[in-house]
Amino acid sequence: LPTKVSSLNDLSEPDVRRIALGNPKTSSVGKFAAEALKKTRLEDNLKSRYVYGDHSGAVLDLVAAGEAEVGLVYRTDAIRHKKVHILTELSPDTHTPILYGLGTVWTSKNPSLAQRFYEFMISPTIQDILKSYGFDRAVPEPNTVKR
Repeated sequence: LPTKVSSLNDLSEPDVRRIALGNPKTSSVGKFAAEALKKTRLEDNLKSRYVYGDHSGAVLDLVAAGEAEVGLVYRTDAIRHKKVHILTELSPDTHTPILYGLGTVWTSKNPSLAQRFYEFMISPTIQDILKSYGFDRAVPEPNTVKR
């Protein structure tokens, strides 16, 4: 049976013996997880339970194989994995925002095509598709840096 976890604080429960994380020295998913555990003051009590994967997929594999009861990964990776399910999500105030940018290099030979691609990516149809893969809806905030 899955471990009963409905919040980050539940990781302290005795039936959560191993917690899979990305290695914070080598992976962004590990850095975000470590930040959340530190910010919530759970790190010191849970450190002895950590098992590390090299990246989000490896963390999911540790959970799927039963090597850890839970893992902290990106929602966008967990949502597609067939052998795990999302128990809870971290509050956004526990970690630095996870952002994906879209930009045009200043040497672009076709900036109007790049603008059309941006408009395509923020369109409702594409945002619906991205939402189905676990992404939040984009907040269109074009930020132009001129050279």
